Amino acid sequence: MKYKKKFITLIELMVAMALTSLLLMLLLHFYRDMEWWNQDINKSQVKAFQIFYVQNRLSDILSHAVSPRTEEKDFFFYTSQDVNGLLKPNNPSLVFTYHFGPNRDPLFANHVLGRLYVDVQDNLRLATLPSPKFWPSLASLRMKNEILMEGIESLAFNFYIPPQKDRSLVGNKAPQGSSNKDNYSLADIQPADSWEHSEWKSEYNQLPAMIKIILKAKERKEPITLVYPFPFSDFTIIYNK
Repeated sequence: MKYKKKFITLIELMVAMALTSLLLMLLLHFYRDMEWWNQDINKSQVKAFQIFYVQNRLSDILSHAVSPRTEEKDFFFYTSQDVNGLLKPNNPSLVFTYHFGPNRDPLFANHVLGRLYVDVQDNLRLATLPSPKFWPSLASLRMKNEILMEGIESLAFNFYIPPQKDRSLVGNKAPQGSSNKDNYSLADIQPADSWEHSEWKSEYNQLPAMIKIILKAKERKEPITLVYPFPFSDFTIIYNK
């Protein structure tokens, strides 16, 4: 018994090709969407890691800011404006002495001078120099300059001063700031119990209780706000139980 061979008609071929094309288009759209999702996830992970890195790096550095109570001659802590085109215009910097820790290079061991700032290329940077007590003996001043985060549009600082009744004295130190070279007292800085202080003068010769660092980053609607206490501040905050 012979079977008749059935040929595919032109209409059936066109329908099959249309269905195949539709399936391929759906697959391509699916893979394209998956690629977009992966890119978005990767960008989110990179941004989250950058913030995590900056948060932890600054926490490690600022927690080692030295106190004038123990290191009066080696103490610096103040905000400053542009330094010979180093800073992005209208952005302050924070200059402070901190404990770097052990280092094979003796100039960068123990106490060093740091400057936190945003440069003209929108990079958040930490510049680290040897302690000023070494400067007279140096032929040239060396500096370590670390990029902490890119794409920063602006940098701002706020400093917190606790109210007088909530201050705890460390090491039996009087709140008048007896170590101050200019006899400047934190009690003279008003208002207290406030984050309104965006400037910290070198004449204060004290560490504030806490610092708030506000970073406005590109491609982020909300600013990045980082808050740190100063463990070696002469004034600590007491909370009611």
